[in-house]
Amino acid sequence: MKLSKEKVIIAGLAFGLAGAAQAAPITTWQVDVNTVFVQDSVNPAGVNFVSDTELSWGTAATTAGNSGLIISDSPANTLVDTNGALVPNVSITHRNNPILAGSASLLSVDIASTLTLTPFDPSGIGLPAATITFGVNFFETPNSPAGGICADGTPNNAGLN
Repeated sequence: MKLSKEKVIIAGLAFGLAGAAQAAPITTWQVDVNTVFVQDSVNPAGVNFVSDTELSWGTAATTAGNSGLIISDSPANTLVDTNGALVPNVSITHRNNPILAGSASLLSVDIASTLTLTPFDPSGIGLPAATITFGVNFFETPNSPAGGICADGTPNNAGLN
């Protein structure tokens, strides 16, 4: 089969133009983060799994209540610019209250965080969700008596404690 010169040129131009067509860069993403405690990982069994975002433990030594961990702002949904500034999403707070000696205290827990990215500008089909599980080892220090020593070696109620 013999190809004419015009057909070869047209085919070459068509392939060249097809290769030059590219999608526009994504400038803004819809970012969804869902973070939870993994119930089966809570150790020891005496720790109360209040919800997938709250754990509590210990017998309260004051009217402030017992100790616990709370995941806030989950799920988090926000728009993020490509190469833009960092954007906060979820936070984890230790409700650090005095508990009675010998009562249950958290030793470890897994935290699963699922990230979903969806092109917002220009809009497009979202990427598959990705889950990362973080293993947390926890050491509850005594909050009383006053003048006790915290895990970092500083006195209770001094500095960040």
